[in-house]
Amino acid sequence: MVEAAEKIGPEHLAALLLMLDGLMRVSEVCALRWTDVDLERSRITVRHNISGGQAWRPKHQKKKSKPKSVGMSPRLVAALRSLERKGDLVLVHRSGRQHTRSTIQTMMRKVQRRAGVPVWSPHKFKHTGVSVMGEHNAPLTLIQGQARHAHVSTTARYIHVDEDTHAEKAAAFYAAMATKRPPAATTEQKPGFGPN
Repeated sequence: MVEAAEKIGPEHLAALLLMLDGLMRVSEVCALRWTDVDLERSRITVRHNISGGQAWRPKHQKKKSKPKSVGMSPRLVAALRSLERKGDLVLVHRSGRQHTRSTIQTMMRKVQRRAGVPVWSPHKFKHTGVSVMGEHNAPLTLIQGQARHAHVSTTARYIHVDEDTHAEKAAAFYAAMATKRPPAATTEQKPGFGPN
């Protein structure tokens, strides 16, 4: 899909990667401002959210809490650098207005069709990004922070790895364990422990 988005244009690629690599929600992508993007440090501070034409506090952000940041992949940084700046918003609809959930969905449908994959909700890109991090052995707490989930159990529900991948990882884990020596056993028995 990344290749398909690249062929369509830089805005399609940036929107896709904000959700796939940045694990951002569609409403956060619509409201993302350049002032919240730090290309040098490869991070985005998620401060804004728009839904139904209304500005909202991002889901993870409580009234007096500090906005959360997400890390950016090198390809996301490159995609954002390639965008033409048309004001404060990172992504601007061709009408000159702010993107909506509907316009982002239209963009992503175009990407999915070009890539020849089934069309699904843009939120699935966040699920996919979480699963990709899991497949590459990112610690669950790192994925939780990037996804900005309050509970690790939510993050665990997002990770979709097929059974073959689980089996391969388990086999690799056991193989790695077998190459390590177990801790040295002591020959001394403490009174009251061990077989009698």
